[in-house]
Amino acid sequence: MKKPELKTSPRILVVEGYSDLTFYAEFLEMLGKQTGVYIKDMGGRERLMAELETFISPALVASKSHIAVVLDADDDATNTFYARVKTKLDALTGCDLKEGEWSTASKDGAKVGFFIAPAPGAVGEIEDLVWSSFSEDPAHAETVRCVEQFIDCMGAGPTATNQRIAKRKLGSLLAVRHEDDPRLGPAARDRKINFDAPALRRLRTFLEGF
Repeated sequence: MKKPELKTSPRILVVEGYSDLTFYAEFLEMLGKQTGVYIKDMGGRERLMAELETFISPALVASKSHIAVVLDADDDATNTFYARVKTKLDALTGCDLKEGEWSTASKDGAKVGFFIAPAPGAVGEIEDLVWSSFSEDPAHAETVRCVEQFIDCMGAGPTATNQRIAKRKLGSLLAVRHEDDPRLGPAARDRKINFDAPALRRLRTFLEGF
């Protein structure tokens, strides 16, 4: 399949890095939303603000039907980074964005959406939502128990300075369930992730508006 091009794609999805790109590409394909979507990898959180300034131009906003920005909360429980990104996006698009919703940039401009995983005010990342899709499912109760025992045995549980361990748990599970490549994107491609899980419902609803 030919790789989507920015110039000819009416819908744009902005993500932080390549791992996010592959996961969201698979989610959109599952939703039947992949056609006409160009996914822009910003090259990491450190470069995000500068890259947004360059990438989201008035011409882009005027020429596209949808522009979505999806980010991880990471350790931003106080919403400091989220607030900075929202202020930047509001200025670049002319919107007053609300997380998890879509706004129209102007009469003829793009619909603009902004999503934080797992949620604003939470510590974590997209892996938290995916891990919850397993941990909240009674069918995976024994698997989850085994993974959590392994994390405890390895001394890799949460600490006062690091509460973000969902990626460790998910990687441990996928090392067995998808051993050829335990990364989130390839596992999603091979449908090792239940995109219909309640834990992913908020994200799914957002992407369905794309």
